[in-house]
Amino acid sequence: MPSASPFAGSAELVALGLALRRLRERRGCVQQEAVGYDAGLGKGYMSAIELGRQNPSFVTLLTIVRTLGFSMTELMETYERRLHDIDPHAGRDTPVCPTAEALAYVRGLNAAWASSQRTVMARKARGRIKPWT
Repeated sequence: MPSASPFAGSAELVALGLALRRLRERRGCVQQEAVGYDAGLGKGYMSAIELGRQNPSFVTLLTIVRTLGFSMTELMETYERRLHDIDPHAGRDTPVCPTAEALAYVRGLNAAWASSQRTVMARKARGRIKPWT
């Protein structure tokens, strides 16, 4: 089993685990091991996800949800309810994009790219770079 996620125990991962457990229970108390096996996951990985210790990839979540016979929409609706129960303020500290800092960062990237392009064009003009490169 992969090492624990740096986000292990966060409200988001715990809510995701509870949502998956809820869907599994709605399916008819299917055992974690059976779901993990059918989804192609390692032994104990379902348990780690449901306990909020692992941060599964999108494809892994999609596989689990499809194995259980549900849609991602149903998972997300259950997740949102569980997250609100655990921490009604979860996610409020995340800035809404674009922030002033993000825009300044992008301007800096664009300026650096433009500068490098001017250098390349000047070298091409002096014949130091072949035109096909």
